[in-house]
Amino acid sequence: MATRRGVGHRLVRAFVLQAVFISLTALLGVLAARFILQDVLIRKALEEEAGYYLQQLAASPGAPLPQTVNLRSYRISDDRPAPHHLRDLGPGYHPLADAADGYSAVYVAQSDSDRLLFEFKGERVSDLTFYFGLVPLAIVLVIIYSATWIAYRLSQQAVSPLVRLAQQVGTLDPLRPSSEIDIDDASDLEVRVLTQALAQYTDRIRAFVERERAFTRDASHELRTPITVIRLAASALLAEETLPPRTLKQVRQIEAAAGDMAELVDVFLLLAREADQALTPDPVDVEHVVSTEIERARPILEGKPVRVAYTCTAVPALFVTDRVLSILVGNLIRNAFLYTQRGVVSVTLTGDGLTIEDSGVGISEAEVSSLLKPFQRGTGRGDSTGWGVGLTIVKRLVDGFGWTLTLNRRPGGGTRACVGFQPPERAS
Repeated sequence: MATRRGVGHRLVRAFVLQAVFISLTALLGVLAARFILQDVLIRKALEEEAGYYLQQLAASPGAPLPQTVNLRSYRISDDRPAPHHLRDLGPGYHPLADAADGYSAVYVAQSDSDRLLFEFKGERVSDLTFYFGLVPLAIVLVIIYSATWIAYRLSQQAVSPLVRLAQQVGTLDPLRPSSEIDIDDASDLEVRVLTQALAQYTDRIRAFVERERAFTRDASHELRTPITVIRLAASALLAEETLPPRTLKQVRQIEAAAGDMAELVDVFLLLAREADQALTPDPVDVEHVVSTEIERARPILEGKPVRVAYTCTAVPALFVTDRVLSILVGNLIRNAFLYTQRGVVSVTLTGDGLTIEDSGVGISEAEVSSLLKPFQRGTGRGDSTGWGVGLTIVKRLVDGFGWTLTLNRRPGGGTRACVGFQPPERAS
């Protein structure tokens, strides 16, 4: 979608279009007036002049022809031929726009014995049109342009508080207490009302975020103690050599589940913090994190004919905590292992991203957007565990650090997950 222009730009465009429209209308009006002057008024004047003279000629056969500054009259007979440029003209009105001395018009009338020619010299018409048409037009246009400029400046002053308000809203961060909306008290009433409404809305958002952080922090903190107790108890039971195999397997499952819960608590604590608090002055060992997460997830492939292919062509420089990267990479690798029943899972680390491809059931286009929502799980999963929040956590981490996450179906079957790393600024 194309970006829309601001209010100021639309005001300029509106006033410019208005000025152009008025100018064209006024210019067309002058041209129309010139046409009416030349082809209507002059024609009417010549017809009336010829009719009046024919009346005088009928009353007084020796009446002289009218001769003025702009009118020349000729009586044409066999011994008095017409001027060269007026020959071969029939009765009626004849405009001579291509006359050598400018615009001219001729009216030919017929008396009882002679033919009469009335020629109007129109070289003054253009001058009159200029002085009485274009000069007033120029004055009117100057007045219109001045009024348009004044109106634009007044309109700009009227919308400038809205523009400043929009700029402040664009940089507003509800998560930062120092981020406030500050508009001059002399602003219009509507702007002050809008500013107050936005400030109240921002306060509500800030309070909501703070409550959400407090709940996540407190709940995660309170969960640490029982999880630690469960893990210690499971470790103590595993140290017993007299446990039967079935019980030993169940205790290991308890220990693994407690470990997953501890990791989930760490995720909640991490998501409750600002993204820049997870930055580090030194780059994380990305290759080590990826290798570790692959090994941690290998028990999922136990009993499956699945091969893991790990390739590292380059190591990106990421200034984040290893815990952030472990959570992100671990969720993607575990998903690939869980959804793959046979074949191969390829993990490729490059200088600008991480790609994980599996040969599982794959995902459809309709599932891509839904899988990034909480409590949504894909179809064809090999086991029944999980709550469908892994990809949601990955998406929140990716968005928080300015990275990219792409999920799509491989042409040959399976799923491809790509994380594009755009390293955040290094922590000071």
